[in-house]
Amino acid sequence: ARGLSAAWPGMAPTTPVTFTAAAGEVVAVVGASGIGKTTLLATLAGVLAPHAGEALVDGRPASVEDLGRSVGVTSEDAHLFGTSVIENLRVARGDVDEDEAVRALATVGLSAWLDTLPDGLETLVGSGGGTVSGGERRRLLLARASLAPQPVQLIDEPGEHLDGAGREAVRAVLDGLRQQGRSVVIVTHDLSLLDAADRTVSLDA
Repeated sequence: ARGLSAAWPGMAPTTPVTFTAAAGEVVAVVGASGIGKTTLLATLAGVLAPHAGEALVDGRPASVEDLGRSVGVTSEDAHLFGTSVIENLRVARGDVDEDEAVRALATVGLSAWLDTLPDGLETLVGSGGGTVSGGERRRLLLARASLAPQPVQLIDEPGEHLDGAGREAVRAVLDGLRQQGRSVVIVTHDLSLLDAADRTVSLDA
């Protein structure tokens, strides 16, 4: 991000920020609710053109063509599909096997939950994830992010709906992505997660 400011039409632009998320780094973007953190994430993903400045991926302007190829996004309202647990994880990468799925679920603290499911990994989640709690849904999305192959990972409000143990799961996922050499940007209003980041960028004036 170089002097990057983001805004949807009719919206006040965000405070310009400059930062780099290098391979193996986690950058946290913080700011008050409604200040435009998610809008900035959309601009970094190439979905929204910058209001000012530049959003760059590997030195070139971010574009929607990067999505799914070099940039992965886990939005706060990311969808859980009305299929099995493992197929929901395979949204990130189609060749995820059972052992990988079990390890990913263990990383986010869902091993005990998995043990209670009648058909294990083949248990149907339900359309929109209606058969899981808000915290379980968030952990499933984090497990999906941990399995995604893209070198850049953008994660919106990873700690939402999570208790203290859930936030430890967020830290474990971020550590795993860091060890894999990913470039990670999270946006959050949860300041308790900032110890999991290498750097913090504030959108507050």
